[in-house]
Amino acid sequence: MSALANVQLDFIKGEALDVAAESAKGTPMVLEFWATWCPPCRQTIPHLTQLQKKYPDIPFIGVTNESKSVAAPFVSQQGAQMDYRVAADVNNSANIALMQKFGAKGIPTAFVIDRNGKVSWNGHPADVGFESALAAVQAQRKVEKNTKSKDELMSMSVKELKAILADHKISAAGCVEKADLVERVLDHCS
Repeated sequence: MSALANVQLDFIKGEALDVAAESAKGTPMVLEFWATWCPPCRQTIPHLTQLQKKYPDIPFIGVTNESKSVAAPFVSQQGAQMDYRVAADVNNSANIALMQKFGAKGIPTAFVIDRNGKVSWNGHPADVGFESALAAVQAQRKVEKNTKSKDELMSMSVKELKAILADHKISAAGCVEKADLVERVLDHCS
């Protein structure tokens, strides 16, 4: 299940996205938590804009727990300097799904969601690891869940079965027979 399955956002700037649906379709994205009153958050805005331009296929969304009436004038004042989507967190859903779940205490904090709906990185958006995570997610392909039956898997080659496991980052170690590989695929990739 996607890390964003229950997240609801009310967009202030940019095209509205159903983040849960987009994540389920394999769209990677960045959710960056910020507030208008936060000086470090304001300092990262130009950096986030630069990264959004560098990675146009990865939607960046600045998420605030402030009301639209508080955040919208600030966002409007920023103009092109804040050139990525901005949204208000509906019912604290994004905060619960990401900030609380991952124990993040302060802002700004960014979360990189990969093509499989998993959080691949979180931390301060000025951290060098942030851009590395973006590059990795951009290069990543969505890993499809196995939908094949046991019989269909048994008809595949050992090489194909190992490739399925490798795509899911599951080791084939200890699988002595083809049936062992099939069981591992059914247990971990379905």
